Amino acid sequence: MVPILFSSYVYYKNEKRLEQIELDLPDYIRQLSALIKVGYGIESAFSELSKTMHNSLNDEIKRALLETSFGKPFNESLMDIAYRNNSENLKHTFQIIIYSKESGGNISDILDSISNDLNDIIMLRKERKASVMMSVMFLLISSIIATPFALGMIRLYSEYIGLMGRMNPLDAVIPIASMGYVLIQSVLVSLLIGIVLYSNSKKGIKYILVIVPFSLIVYYCSQFLFKGILGV
Repeated sequence: MVPILFSSYVYYKNEKRLEQIELDLPDYIRQLSALIKVGYGIESAFSELSKTMHNSLNDEIKRALLETSFGKPFNESLMDIAYRNNSENLKHTFQIIIYSKESGGNISDILDSISNDLNDIIMLRKERKASVMMSVMFLLISSIIATPFALGMIRLYSEYIGLMGRMNPLDAVIPIASMGYVLIQSVLVSLLIGIVLYSNSKKGIKYILVIVPFSLIVYYCSQFLFKGILGV
């Protein structure tokens, strides 16, 4: 269980970092366009902007510029940022920048268009999240409260029957089965939330860090609560 939670935590941190990079990307591109309009070349604009920005995206740009200073092609260093972070938005943005640079197009206008498109994508994502929040809340309540509480009661009832001296053939199975069901449902609900919110089950892995611990807390607390009430 601990390795799963640790892996989920690492994945969660990486996802949060990528999410912030993609949120910072439109503004970064807009400022890059402004520098190009006043006479900077694309590489010198990146270099100048890297001196003033302070975020994860700029850290990646600085790394790319450092690699370039050691002889690595600028285009390759730029695309490595997208591949390293596994981001389609970064990949498409940098591909357009590279193509525009090589074809001699009006890079500043193209960058403005990219920035506007990225802002539209971000707004659509926010609207989508807002529209499915009721479904997500239902999944969370079911996974964190309803199911763990019910299974905790079933386990307590099984123990109560045993204390009454009655034979219960499921006495040894119920604790393992109920715990396993809580864990499995928590993981599946986390992945389902990723599908509902992002259309990507992998995005739901980060929710395991929240749903699994809270489900287990409710599962055990419900038993302690009713043990106190019943005096078991």
